[in-house]
Order: sequence, then C-alpha cells, then structure tokens
Amino acid sequence: MRRRSNGWLFKRPDAKGWYIGYYVDGRKVREAAGDRKADAAELLEQRIRELDDGRWQPPGKELTFDDLVELVRADYRANGRKSLDRVEQCVKHLARGFGRATAQDITAARLAAYLNDRLDEGAAASTVRNELNVLKRGMHLAVRGKQLASRPPFPQITPANIRTGFFERHELDALLAELPEAVRPVIRFMYCTGWRKGEVLSRQWRHVDLVAGTIRLEPGETKNGKGRTFPFTALPELDSVIENQRAYTDTVERRTGQIVPWVFHREGRPIKSFRTAWRGACKRLRLDRIPHDFRRTAVRNLERASVSRSVAKGLVGHLTDSVYDRYAITNERDLREGVTKLARMGQDRQILTLPDPNRTRQAAAGGSA
Repeated sequence: MRRRSNGWLFKRPDAKGWYIGYYVDGRKVREAAGDRKADAAELLEQRIRELDDGRWQPPGKELTFDDLVELVRADYRANGRKSLDRVEQCVKHLARGFGRATAQDITAARLAAYLNDRLDEGAAASTVRNELNVLKRGMHLAVRGKQLASRPPFPQITPANIRTGFFERHELDALLAELPEAVRPVIRFMYCTGWRKGEVLSRQWRHVDLVAGTIRLEPGETKNGKGRTFPFTALPELDSVIENQRAYTDTVERRTGQIVPWVFHREGRPIKSFRTAWRGACKRLRLDRIPHDFRRTAVRNLERASVSRSVAKGLVGHLTDSVYDRYAITNERDLREGVTKLARMGQDRQILTLPDPNRTRQAAAGGSA
C-alpha cells in the first residue's frame, strides 16, 4: 500500500489491477482504478480535487439534478409541508438550467450564471432565491445522507422587491366592483380575516358553526399545522358574507337538487382560482396588488384597533412575533394618526407654568429691603 497526500494506491492480493483509497468525513473509501498504476494515480488526484471542490459522489452512482429534486419532494412529504406545489413551480425553472446536470456539474460558477440569467429574464430576486433554495435543500439532504461530500457555496441574494402592499378601503371597494360576483365574497372574507387564499377557498360548511358564529381551519390544514377559529358574527361585514353565502348555497341546492359542501363556489362548483379575474381587475384599476396583501391589511387593521398581539396572531395565524412584525406595516397615515393622538393628549393636559427663578429672587430681595 502506498499513501499519497490525501489518499493511497494499493493492490489487493485476491484481485488484479490497482485500487485507490481516501477518506470522506472520516470514512475510508476504496475504489477500483484499472490495470495501470498511472491511471490509478490520475484517478486519485481527480477524487481529491472533487473532494476539495465539493463535487465528490460515492462510486457507482452519479447523483443527478432529478435525484436532488426527488430528495426535496420526499422531505416535504415526510414532514407534511403544504408548499410542495411551490417547489414544483421552482423545479420547472431550475430544470431549464440544471435539468441534465449531475451534482458534480452544479458549481458555484454555474449557480451564479443561473442567477444572472433569471434576473435578466425579469424574474424577481425573491423568486430566484426561492428557486435556488430548493436546489440548496436537495444538496443539503444529499450531504446529510452521505450521497454527496459537500455542496458548493450558493450566491447570496437580498431581494429589493420585498412587498409591503396593503388595501385601503376605497381600493377594496373599487376592486370588488371589477371582479365577478362569485369572487367578491372571497375577497371580502380575505380582507376581514387575513386568511390565505387556499385556506379560504377550501372552506366547507362543515367548518362553519352557524349557531356559535365561528368558522375554523382544522389542525394540519394551515401552513404552520395549527388549527384556527374566527368568530365571524363579531364582525358585521364578515357575518354578512357568511349569511349571504349560506342563502346563495341554499338557492343553488334547491335548484340543482344537489348538496353543495363549499362555502365559496360558482353555482355549486368550487372556486379553484381567480387569478385571471384578479389580474384583469388590477390592470384596469392600475393597482399593483396581490391577494396575499390582505394578510398585511388584516394585521394593520388589528393593530389600528389596538387588538392585543396574542389575539391578533391567533386570528391571522402567525406563530411568532418575528413573522407577525413583517406584516405589521406602519404607513404614513398610521404615523400621522399617532402624532395626532400625541397632540390631542397634550391639549387635554393642564399646562403648568413654572415660576421664573430670577423674578423669584428679585421679589425676595425687594421684600427684605
């Protein structure tokens, strides 16, 4: 056996040809290297370079981009994560840049090139970051499973397009006027509750307690896995939405002779998406908004109403203060109202005039004379 810098060449007495040996994370790896000693030495040097560059893979299997993606899918399913559909959207774009690549081919330079290409196409920085995070997760899982020695450094992306949008009441009213009638109750519900689009569209009447006046999300249906309840009768606008939807559902059921399980529907058919209608309405109004802005709006409205943070988080569905803070947006109107309250407080207080110390001393001197 002959040792080299980070590995060694050797022959086995029970086999022909040369072998190479090296260590990966403290584990000894042996690999057949052919009949010629020079070829074995060259292969060993190649393996050492791959280890240094983070491109090494276990002998006998070449890890591919598809393998990395499948690791991510399996991880999401095993952990019951709800955003697998977003992963699939990211994979569609990633496949254009890495579809036929092996894990060894995915280098820091290639990752940087993908980043620049996507930005040149007009993709938002946050979108590209999410795409690369899927690939990063796959490589992390491969390293953890000893399928890959290490992963290359991924480019750092700081999105400059972090959304801070929310709806003022007049914008909501204008949007409702532009949307189809079946979609309007969905939008009003999202405005009042701040619930996610998927959470709202998936509600069925079994989730509604008309007697108690509550609508609920079951544990496991939400992004954080926690259940949630919203007392809709306490908010007249929201109560009106549920009441009207129940009446509409009863009418459709009588006309069709079928049970309609969905709270929000088009003539008994569930509403799966309203993207086209939304985009058209926003374009006509020249309004740059997305449905997720209703979450920010709901948090802002709760803050304005001085609802306690613990209650607000329970209603909207935020587990931590850090996530809640991202949605608790303060705009110019909020700041102006805050200063107005401060001024009003100053007017309500009695202004006390302190005596001038110089005049006090002068008066005392005159009295003693």
